[in-house]
Amino acid sequence: MVPAEPRSIDGQIGCLGIWVAQLFEDDAPNFRGALVVLDVLDESLAARDDIRPSDRITHVGGVPIRGLSLSEVVLNHLRGPASSRVQLTLERSVQRQRFDVEVERILLEQAK
Repeated sequence: MVPAEPRSIDGQIGCLGIWVAQLFEDDAPNFRGALVVLDVLDESLAARDDIRPSDRITHVGGVPIRGLSLSEVVLNHLRGPASSRVQLTLERSVQRQRFDVEVERILLEQAK
C-alpha cells in the first residue's frame, strides 16, 4: 500500500488524499497490474471528487499506466507540486464504467 504523495517542491509536499496498491491476483487476470484505490482520506478533495475505494486508475494525465510499476506511477505520474492538478481516468465496478476526474494536490499537512 502506497500513499499517492507528490514529491517535495520548494519544501511543499502535495497529496492526492488517496492510498493505492497494485493488483496481482490470479483470479482477476483482466485487472492484473492495475492500480486500485484502497482508501480515500475523509474530507479530501479526492473524496469530494467522488473517488472511491476499489476504483481502478487506468490513466494519469492522459497517459496509460498499465504495465508500469506502482512506484513508477506514484513517482513519475501522481507526484507534482502542491496546488497543481492531475487528471485521473478511473474505472468503477465490474461494468468498467470509465470516467475522468481532475484532482488538486493539497499540502500533506492539510491531508492529515
